[in-house]
Amino acid sequence: MGFAVAAAGSGASWLSQRIKPGLVDWNIARSVAMRFTSRPGDPDLLPATGADYTGMVESSRQAVSEYLGRSAGSETAGVEVLDRRSWIEVNLANFQDLLEPFEDSYRRMNASNATAARLLSGLTRLAVSAQLGTMIGYLSRKVLGQYDIPLFKPGMASIYLVDVNIDALAAKIGMNSSHLRRWVALHETTHAVEFESIPWLREHMAGLLQEYLAEAGDTIMNPTRIRERLSSAGSDGVRGLRLSGLLRMMLTDRQVEIVSRIQALMSVVEGYSNHAMHGTGEYLIPDYKTLAHRMKLREKSRGVGFRVISRMLGLDLKLEQYVIGENFVDYVVEERGIEFVNRVWESPETLPSLEEVRAPERWIRRIESE
Repeated sequence: MGFAVAAAGSGASWLSQRIKPGLVDWNIARSVAMRFTSRPGDPDLLPATGADYTGMVESSRQAVSEYLGRSAGSETAGVEVLDRRSWIEVNLANFQDLLEPFEDSYRRMNASNATAARLLSGLTRLAVSAQLGTMIGYLSRKVLGQYDIPLFKPGMASIYLVDVNIDALAAKIGMNSSHLRRWVALHETTHAVEFESIPWLREHMAGLLQEYLAEAGDTIMNPTRIRERLSSAGSDGVRGLRLSGLLRMMLTDRQVEIVSRIQALMSVVEGYSNHAMHGTGEYLIPDYKTLAHRMKLREKSRGVGFRVISRMLGLDLKLEQYVIGENFVDYVVEERGIEFVNRVWESPETLPSLEEVRAPERWIRRIESE
């Protein structure tokens, strides 16, 4: 980033002529990310076998399905134990799919030879590639598990467990590693049951993200808008060299509406998952309350991967939004029961707005009046 700032005055044209069109250089991102996979002093940890985790996931799926009163469906997520390098590769591929609509517009802007394109192409590519690699590399050392579902192309979902991180964390917080493995397996399985039992949820989430990125992509084709946003940024203009900065600069009224819907959806998805986890964890995991308390203190369990990704995409999904999502589900269950809160998943129209997530009694009144 320091190099990019120093080069802004004299090197932008030189860089834009020599760097291939596109927003991200995936080789740079991969190279940066892989630097985080191991460091001096890291323990030599052997991962648990996939079969161990498969049993944990199956018992968790049964318990969660029974608690929520939901059937998992015919297709269930596979289970795979990853090391840090493999996790990086999976998520680089995910980001390539996710950013393709925006990448396509960025390439078209660059090909137009507009002034804004010449200014942004080289500098932004370097900065965004390094930022993306740094974020994914950092997460590769922190993430414990991940429910991964292809949003923009056909494919089976997977539950990934990064066992080296789980074992390291167990030692750090003074908990039994087998108990923490069960905790992570349960956490990811709650998400799996959500998506496996709600056929339209995957397509709906993909549609919102595609619409958000496509809107940003269409806007970036307007050089005048880019110049105005860069000018209004003043001394903070360097933020435009970050992916989140670019997407926020492109924000339209339509995108603001989409962001609000994404925030509401993810709040409920995470809140529903956490409620199910607390409802089943004590029966599945020894000393669950102690473990849950320590994990909550660290806040590494509450969607850390998605929060970082959402920050990079300019969505601003913060921890407190997950907290209000859990409060929403807990409130509705206490007032009306688990069957009533399941009406959230009847259709996209029954999902709460962000305002209703914050005030669940409003959602209850709306659903009861229909």
